[in-house]
Amino acid sequence: PLVIHHEILNYGANCASVKASGCLAVNMTGRGITFGGYVGEACFFEILSELMRIYRIDASRIYGIGHCSAAAAVLMLAHNHPDLYAGVLLSECMDTPSDLQNTGDMTIITLYSDRSLARGKAKAAAKALSRSPASRMYVMKECTHDMIQKCCFQEHLIEQLISSTRQRCPEHIHFEIYGNRYTKSAWLTADGLMNPCHAALIEAKHENESLTVSAENVTGFSVSVPRRTDNAFPVFINGKRILC
Repeated sequence: PLVIHHEILNYGANCASVKASGCLAVNMTGRGITFGGYVGEACFFEILSELMRIYRIDASRIYGIGHCSAAAAVLMLAHNHPDLYAGVLLSECMDTPSDLQNTGDMTIITLYSDRSLARGKAKAAAKALSRSPASRMYVMKECTHDMIQKCCFQEHLIEQLISSTRQRCPEHIHFEIYGNRYTKSAWLTADGLMNPCHAALIEAKHENESLTVSAENVTGFSVSVPRRTDNAFPVFINGKRILC
């Protein structure tokens, strides 16, 4: 398993509990401050690619940890690349994720403090994220905004985080697309947006030897699901049945 700690200042001082859990712990200092923007994301995937080349890493067990603005960066990565993380651990996340719907059943652990000066935004974000089916929310009593960062590395939280595994071929995909840059989620890839001024939405289910897709505002899409039978199986696209 690989645990990636996005941060701004602490330079990996808290990663001992991650290493003790048997995971490869990587600190990416400074990448969090870009809020998931292009420069930070390009740095992230360049480093991740090199790690995957050097080490034997299970791609279904990659996890992200972030605090404050770095938590927002982790959350944006999880939304824009739904097949990247198996789980994320966020403390004092400043983002209110009203439009972050692509995390599916990903494990999301959120922390906020009742004493932090940023508790209003952090509490709102934590409660919004708690609606995810695999989420857990913790209130850290009497912690300042800076102190709560160290709480992320408590052993029981790390164990909860790394106990989850990402499904490489999920049966159900809910994919919201806000531009032509992020168009892939697991086995589903959108060609592009028909109207770039509006979001696109694709709901896809692969179950019971059939494939059902509902698509809005996309020029086209492709799927790459493993076949479970040599026979033709029904495909339903926006309610119309075809054979594949």
